[in-house]
Amino acid sequence: MHALLAPSAAPRWGYCAGSVVLSALFPDHQSDAAKEGHDAHEVAFAIATGRVRPKNMTREMEEGARLYIDAIQSFNWPSNVWHFEEHTDAHLIHPECGGTPDAWGFHDGTLVIADYKFGHGFVDAVENYQLICYAAGVLPKLDGQQIDRVVFVVVQPRNFHRDGPVRKWEVSYRDLMPHIDHLRTQAEEALGGAPTFSVDGSKQCKYCPGRHACPALQQSAYDACERSDTSLPLVLAPPALALEIKAMQRASDALSARLSGLEEQAFASIRSGKPVPGFAIENGVGRLDWAVPVDQIVKVAAAFGVDISKPAALTPTQAAKAGLDDAVIKQYSQRPAGKIKLVPVNTSRAAKAFGKSESEK
Repeated sequence: MHALLAPSAAPRWGYCAGSVVLSALFPDHQSDAAKEGHDAHEVAFAIATGRVRPKNMTREMEEGARLYIDAIQSFNWPSNVWHFEEHTDAHLIHPECGGTPDAWGFHDGTLVIADYKFGHGFVDAVENYQLICYAAGVLPKLDGQQIDRVVFVVVQPRNFHRDGPVRKWEVSYRDLMPHIDHLRTQAEEALGGAPTFSVDGSKQCKYCPGRHACPALQQSAYDACERSDTSLPLVLAPPALALEIKAMQRASDALSARLSGLEEQAFASIRSGKPVPGFAIENGVGRLDWAVPVDQIVKVAAAFGVDISKPAALTPTQAAKAGLDDAVIKQYSQRPAGKIKLVPVNTSRAAKAFGKSESEK
């Protein structure tokens, strides 16, 4: 049973206090991806604590769990300082806030909060409200001990990001507290009787189960539609260009979130026997694939005189786990550049790159 102010939803209610009410009115149903993530977490927990591994464990889940455990062991701390899957009450934020961090540890003035994500969508460790909620739950357990720094770790084996699958954000105890204060303010407003709805963090709107009924998202989507009808027959100067791009990105996020929510509502309506004029449900066609194990179809094809097998080497990551020397891997492997795209500059990330925290500037 999730807390009313679940840390996993903090990236949402940390921006939009009203999302808590909507989420309670329209509870989300567990998707296949969520179930897979739950299974992957069970595998990681079992391996980390030496328990019997679940029968539904896949090779990909095992490899992901190994990466997660390697990230934890990279701190070279005694094993008894680590805590796995222990519930914490984040009363520093609100009595209704609490959850279960994947792992946390404290040693020599450093607190580490580690989070394992098996999904594909990018999760940033920097200013991650979910992990900050977990830290708020752990801090009271360390009463009387000096806390110099907090390190947040996100391990995401199936997201191919330029920073790699293990990403960290290090912050001092002093610089962490304003984030906790902000979440406390948002939590009090969320359960205070008259919460406001906001699309400032509209990238999170698409995950809100109540987005189809959100008045702020509806208005934002309508505003975006109106802006799309206007034209600017001029070449913008760089400062104006930056403002226009940001405005269009916010509008695009709002439209996407609103549309996905309405589509889910339409699906539910049609499935319950209530037609939606002009729309119907149909199954798409997936990629053609073998319906039997690969080894079996290879043998069948060989019986007909056709060799359809293909040799496959381990990936560089798998080769490293198999014992191949890192120097050899670096010499014979490469990470090709991805598609060039325009990205916003994160000022806190830039400060981190130049070795300055917000308080030092």
